Amino acid sequence: MWSDATASRLRALVAQSCDQQITLRRGATTLAAQAAALALTLPRDQRDPSSQAAHASVRVIGAPELNIQAGDRFTWNGALCEVTLVRPDRAIATVADAKLVR
Repeated sequence: MWSDATASRLRALVAQSCDQQITLRRGATTLAAQAAALALTLPRDQRDPSSQAAHASVRVIGAPELNIQAGDRFTWNGALCEVTLVRPDRAIATVADAKLVR
């Protein structure tokens, strides 16, 4: 695994890149805004067979203590996003995937 010093430096780098605030909605509850870095991803192999349109996804990266769960929703650049996966290893950062809902 990582040495304590390396893990500390990596966490600091993650914190520096979290330049946006997202407000997650979990059911009827709205959580306080949290710092995160967001990036649009477009997997080459992910296609909708009915329309042949590619589906865009959003990668969410935050501090290890980022309060995020699958099913949470947030708005980013006017688009509604729903969290589909939160990766389990949070030693350095929280990494989650979301899909654009509309």
